[in-house]
Amino acid sequence: MQADLYAIALTGRLRNSDLIMYDRQTESWWQQFEGLGIIGKYNKQLLEEVHSQIISFKSFADNYPEGEILSRETGYQRPYGNNPYQGYDHIDNKPFLLKNPSDPRLPAMERVIGLKFDDAQKIYPFSAIKKHHVIHDSFKSLEIVIFQTENIFSVLDNKRIKDSAQIPSYTLFSPVLDGEKLQFEFENGKIIDKKTASAWSPLGRAIAGKYKGKRLKPIKHGIHFAFAWLAFNPNSEIYDRD
Repeated sequence: MQADLYAIALTGRLRNSDLIMYDRQTESWWQQFEGLGIIGKYNKQLLEEVHSQIISFKSFADNYPEGEILSRETGYQRPYGNNPYQGYDHIDNKPFLLKNPSDPRLPAMERVIGLKFDDAQKIYPFSAIKKHHVIHDSFKSLEIVIFQTENIFSVLDNKRIKDSAQIPSYTLFSPVLDGEKLQFEFENGKIIDKKTASAWSPLGRAIAGKYKGKRLKPIKHGIHFAFAWLAFNPNSEIYDRD
């Protein structure tokens, strides 16, 4: 939807242990997970999903040396490097104020990659893919490749984020380039395609070899906790490497 919404705040309420936001223009309520209006002028309106990737600052700086960085000098005193939810993402933890039982197929706090295509959903649990640097898969008519990039600090582990445990980071792309499906593998510390042995960055850009300068098409996805994804997408298929 197209809407002039630029000031979003917290209502202080949760649904399925997921934040409910509101916009200051109309005070409509929005479900954070879905970007769906649930109360007010924009009830049942869906915000447009924007593709994004969770990567380390190093990867960002290496790939976008001229990229802009959001300043912490906001005029307000805020502990931007601190985590108010210490230990929240421990695998044996429980979601905050989740009233309904979580889906028993996965631990509630299992991290997953969520994907939607043709009104269907699929998730890739970190536990099923963490030992593999490259995952090829097909979902409906969609071909995908997952790159494991590097470890990044969890923002929900230690009180000070810079002291937190590190977790894997993943990016998703279409392996189809110029009409041809490429096969990727991890070799000698690099992601390469089997056809030309070109080296590829975590952001889907060929950085050496025949394809240097080429880019893979990113696929919209999200990194979530299993309980949140499955609460809103209970019919999701779950990837199992084995």
